[in-house]
Amino acid sequence: MLFRSDPARDRLRKEAAVPGTRYVVVDPLFSVEAGSVAAELPNVRFLLIGDAPFENESNNLTVLRFDRRNAFRLMGKAVALELSERKNESSQKGDQAKAGVLITVDTAGSEDAAAFVEGVTASLGTGSTIIRQLEPPVDKSSVEKAVQEMQSQGVTIVLPRLGEFNPACMEAAENAKMHIVTEDWYGSGAD
Repeated sequence: MLFRSDPARDRLRKEAAVPGTRYVVVDPLFSVEAGSVAAELPNVRFLLIGDAPFENESNNLTVLRFDRRNAFRLMGKAVALELSERKNESSQKGDQAKAGVLITVDTAGSEDAAAFVEGVTASLGTGSTIIRQLEPPVDKSSVEKAVQEMQSQGVTIVLPRLGEFNPACMEAAENAKMHIVTEDWYGSGAD
């Protein structure tokens, strides 16, 4: 079983307690609930992907941590490759298409965004990314406006780091015929 975030603990407990369940894979969005549910169900083995925001004292819970910085840097390199291929295929003269990062001041994803920019820049050089930081209050219209401005600056692929406003960014980018890159499509709120 693979679980995504929902009204968390009750669903996780209900699904993990199904007779015959031996293993449960839990994504980071369930990380808080995984510890307590694992303690309640000692005969089920839990595998938490990401990081545990608690002291893991359960013998039946394994935490797999990964290097987010490296993952986002590699995502940036992949985007740079895509941008380079598009430029070569179109064989048009002019500016190289750019990658963009749309972030809010209070988003915890600023380290991820910096690593993404590092990956794009390592392949395409400086000036290949546009970073737009939205000041509060953020709303759908400010996100749409920022996406339009980024498009006018040559951005064709956007990494949204807007928390609850990621879906608004995705919708605005789709309307502008831009592309989105995200680490968690399901959790992003996209259709």
